Amino acid sequence: GLLVASDIVRVDAELVAKWDDLYSDREIALVNIETLEGKSVVCKFKPMKEVEDNAKGIIQIPEKILRSLGTSEGKLVTVKPLVPPSEEDQD
Repeated sequence: GLLVASDIVRVDAELVAKWDDLYSDREIALVNIETLEGKSVVCKFKPMKEVEDNAKGIIQIPEKILRSLGTSEGKLVTVKPLVPPSEEDQD
């Protein structure tokens, strides 16, 4: 759409829910996206609201980020949450 931020990726909401369960004590605001060739970028993300059943595990990446990664639509990438250290880890 026209109002989509060019620096925010959209991640499958079920995957975001799993991250929330795993890291319930920490707020995840950034993800690291890495191509199979090893190029990576850190960016903000939002969960996708409505996803069709055949679109599970899909991530929507703006064209600007695709270009910086040197990849294109339909290519495999890995998406990992950047988890801040917990308060216990900082003691």
